[in-house]
Order: sequence, then C-alpha cells, then structure tokens
Amino acid sequence: MARPAEGLASPRERAVAPPTLGRTSRASRSGAGGRLRARAWGRSVIIWLRSLPDAMRRLLRRVGRPVLALALAAMLLAALLPAALAAGAAPRAARDPGRGATPIAGGSSPLACGGTPNVTILATPPNGTAPLSVLFSAAVTGGCAPYEVEWEFGDGGEASGANVTHVFRGAGVFDVLATAIDQLSHRGSNRTVITVSGGAGPVSLTVALAPASGVAPLGVTAWANVTGGNVTSPTQISWSFGDGGSGSGSPIRHLYTMAGSYAVTATYRTSTVRVNASASVQVASGGAGTATTLDLSAEPSPSSPPAPVVVQAESNAIGAPFNLTVCFGDGTPCAFGPASWSGSDAARFDHVYTTAGNYSVNGTLTNASGAVATASVVVVVLPGTPLSDIVSVEPTSGSATLSVSFSATVSGGLAPYAVQWSFGDGSVGASRSGAAVVHAYTAAGTYAPTLVINDSAGHTLTLALPHVVVSGPSAGFLPTSVAGLSTDYVLAILALAAVVAGVGVGRWALARTRLQRLKREGEQLVRQLEQRL
Repeated sequence: MARPAEGLASPRERAVAPPTLGRTSRASRSGAGGRLRARAWGRSVIIWLRSLPDAMRRLLRRVGRPVLALALAAMLLAALLPAALAAGAAPRAARDPGRGATPIAGGSSPLACGGTPNVTILATPPNGTAPLSVLFSAAVTGGCAPYEVEWEFGDGGEASGANVTHVFRGAGVFDVLATAIDQLSHRGSNRTVITVSGGAGPVSLTVALAPASGVAPLGVTAWANVTGGNVTSPTQISWSFGDGGSGSGSPIRHLYTMAGSYAVTATYRTSTVRVNASASVQVASGGAGTATTLDLSAEPSPSSPPAPVVVQAESNAIGAPFNLTVCFGDGTPCAFGPASWSGSDAARFDHVYTTAGNYSVNGTLTNASGAVATASVVVVVLPGTPLSDIVSVEPTSGSATLSVSFSATVSGGLAPYAVQWSFGDGSVGASRSGAAVVHAYTAAGTYAPTLVINDSAGHTLTLALPHVVVSGPSAGFLPTSVAGLSTDYVLAILALAAVVAGVGVGRWALARTRLQRLKREGEQLVRQLEQRL
C-alpha cells in the first residue's frame, strides 16, 4: 500500500485532527491557534449540553447548601408573613371600632345577646346607725342591654335606676332586692342585706304610713322606725290601728273598710323599755271624694351651704281649716304655716342649712281632732368641694393574659360613694373609694376603660382612663414596629429581599460553575489536540 506523500494527511488523520494542524511551520500553527480555540469552545458547548445532568449534580454538591439555606429562609419568611399580618390585624381591629362588631353595655353584642341578666349589687355602706343613707349601685351583665333596674329596700321604699340612694329611718335587718330588665323584657335579680342599728342614746320611735289617706277600702302599710338603745332587730313591735285591729312586727299591712280618722299606734317593748308612737290615717267614703293630702317639695335640692333651701307645702284642703307644721331635720325649731291654713295657696318656708348632710323635712297637717295628713321630703346639702378623684391604672401594657389593677380615691361631693368600672372589653366591676379591683385581659388589643363615680347626692363623675394595650403571644420576640415602620411591612420587605438574594446567588453560582466547567473542558480539548499534533 502506497504511503501518502509527505505533508499530506491520510483520510483517518483528517477525521481525527483538523487539516491545519499537520506538520507545518510554527508560524502556521500560531496563525491557526485562534481557529482551533474557537472550534474547541464550540465543541465544549456541545459536550456540556450532553453532560448537563452530571453538571447539575456537581453544581448542587458545590453550592447547594448556601442556595438551599437562602431558599428555605425565603420560604419561612413567606410562610410567617400571612400569620404576622393576621396577628397585627387583631390589635388594629380593637383600636378601630369600625373593624368588627362593638360590644354593647354590659358585655352583650347585638348578634349574641340573650339569656337572663345577672345583677351584682354594691351597697355603701352595708351597715350603720339609723338614720342610715346607703348608696346602691347595680352592675348588670348578660341579657341584652340596655337595662332598667328596679329596687325594693325592704322598708317599703322603692326606686329605679342603676345608682340610687335610700335612707333607712330605723333599726332593722332589711332585705334589699334589685331587679334588672333588659330590652327583651328578660328579668334577673339579686339580693343584699342592710343591717341598721339604733345607735346610742335613749330609744326613740316614729311611725311611717303609706298611704296616709285615701278612699275606703284602704290598705295601709305601717313601719315602726326605732332609733337609739343600740337596737339591732326591733321585733318587739305591737300595733293598734284605731278601728279595733291590731298586729305585731314591722312592716305590717292593715285594711280600713270604713271612712273615718284613725290613730295608728306602735309600741316598742322590752323588759326595761316601753316606747309609744302614733300617726293618723284619713279614710274617706266612696262617695265623699278623696281624703285630705299634704305634699312637700324642696328647691334647690341638692344644695350647697350656706345657700337657703325653699320648702313649699301644698294640700287639697278637704276639711279645712288646718294647722301646718314643718320640721327641717337639722335640730332647729320647727316652723308653722299660716293660721287656719286652707291650702288654697302654697305655704313657703325659707331655711338655711349650714352643714352638709341628708336632711328629712317633715310636714304635719292637723285639725281639732289631731293629725290629718303627713308628708316628707329629703334635702341633700353638699360639701363645698366638687366631686373629684385620684385614679391609678397599673400596668397599662403587657402580654396577654394581662392583670391590671384599678383604684380610685374619691373626695368632695357627699359620701358614701359608688365606684363603677368599665374595663373596655365588655366587663364591668365595682369597688369602694381607695380600694383596688383587678381585671385580667385575655385577648390582644387596645382597650379604653372608663370610670363612673356616684355620690350620695346623686351627682356623677365620668372619667376616661388611660388605654390598656395588650399584645399577643408573638410580642415576646417580634416588636410591633421597627424604625417607625410596622412589623408587617418589615417582614414583607425582608421576605422579598431574601427571595431576590437567593435567586441572585443561585444564578451567580451557576454562571461561575459553568465558566469553570467550560474553561476546564476547553483546556482539556486543547491539550488533547496538541498531543496528537
């Protein structure tokens, strides 16, 4: 077989090596180097595409850990972001009443009210010496607000309202009933006991009748008010009703069936003491019209010393003329009305109270046969200073469940006081002046508590207290704001930055690995070609 001429490559050699890489001069090799390298790079690209799966595995082995860590961090932040936004929405909803339903007074909401109202009674003071003025406050929860509160004091007295004042005139143990009626007419009630003693000094007895006049048949309730003698439970009371009827105990009810003027006499008797007192009942026949009445009014009430109080007496004057006597309850001499007063014109009495307190003004209308009608009115004289208080709310912020102590020291007005708290989460509470009440906030939010103070004169002081900010469980490791920006927005920015950084690092690592791979492949190809030349 003939050998090819020198300088000519065989077909097999031409298939293995480029024709330009034969036995040529160094200058020819140098001129063809660029073409060789270009071809080498092209072939390395084809080789790289064929070996792409292996290259990807090597890439993950080299840069997989940092890229995977960044990807996982981005995914974690992206997962936490919705939860953080939801957690931040709850305090905002609490700060903004427009974001969700607002509870109505007493802890009920328009969508979830019902059931029976629950009544809590605060009596200030719960015991004392007659005559005892007690301030009652009813805190109502449940049912459907708003509520109406009705009171029965156990001595025949009644009143309505969440905060009322009642004067117990004599000694005894009184069962006080408070009934709350909600807007759906559901009723709930509670009771408390007021213990009134007679106090020191000699025993004194007065009789109260309701009504003291009317048309037969007339039912009359009588009370025996005992003071002095340190009496605590005056059960030794006997009665004579002037029509032959009798009885015992206080209060007691008697029915008059015939017209006439009757003297009702009460007797308080012990082994060492016997005291009598009486009052008059006027009963008119069915055809004789109404019986004689007496009404008293006082203006201004409440008043402040030394401003004068004007007491006016009025009567329907059936059976006139009468004699009128008005006693002002402060130990000063009683005043007398016009002689043979017919009641056609109101009788006016000007009186000056110099000391703050509650005074019972009593009027008596008499004729030749004795007492015909009686009436009374309470005059409240306030101290010179206005109603005020010092409030403490501690702490005002923290994590749920947060226990906050509320206290109010009240001054001015007329003691005793009723202190009513509304904690801003639908719950209410009550305390005495200077005493603390503790409330636990169980949910995150911003709450606006309020305070209402009532004194014995019926005056009210309402105060808005510092807001209580309660954070959720996440508040232990995430602040609510960073550099003035909401934590929600900071988390969103960090999550986006982590994703961008992860993509950027991954692309950079991939490009770097590709260049190194291509460089090694090209250098290896060049060495193989040079070895064959």
